Amino acid sequence: MKFLHAFGIMLALCLLTTSNAEASKIGELTQEIKDLKWEDGRLRIEGQAWAGTRSGRRSRSDDVAVAGIIEKEFALGTKLAVGVRAIPLFYYDEHRTDEEIWGAGGGVSIRYYTSESQDGWFIEYSESLIAHSDKFRGNSGSLNFMSEVGVGYEFDNNWHIAAKWRHLSNAGIADKNSGINGVGIGIGFSF
Repeated sequence: MKFLHAFGIMLALCLLTTSNAEASKIGELTQEIKDLKWEDGRLRIEGQAWAGTRSGRRSRSDDVAVAGIIEKEFALGTKLAVGVRAIPLFYYDEHRTDEEIWGAGGGVSIRYYTSESQDGWFIEYSESLIAHSDKFRGNSGSLNFMSEVGVGYEFDNNWHIAAKWRHLSNAGIADKNSGINGVGIGIGFSF
């Protein structure tokens, strides 16, 4: 969760150092925000694959994970969107312990598109809560928070691809809180 704290501090500093001209642009963006209606959202599905990386003192380089995401995405304006996501499939294979961990969860996302039509390049951030069958090595919780940051591209035909960095930890709600980091790819389609 150190990343989330750093992200929050950076966001606060950016807002504090925003010039009047930039503040005016932020005001224009918030004026563009639409009322959210369920029927106005679009459905996004995504499959993700991850490879573990070093997490503090623990090497997780042999670990792999996959996840399936179903998300309802709502346009807040011409370039900004938020989503409510379900994660009906979460699988993590701890190579060193031969442990297979299954789970499911849900969360929220925010996405910024560089073009006005939700096509082209985007950056995204999501936060989810994952409940899982067994405990990760060095982590005594069966409930963990999953933070993801990604950069992707949505094609004209509604397919998208994204490179992602992920962090899983229990945010100190359990005794042991060894985090799990990974890099991966997501491929999906929007309806």
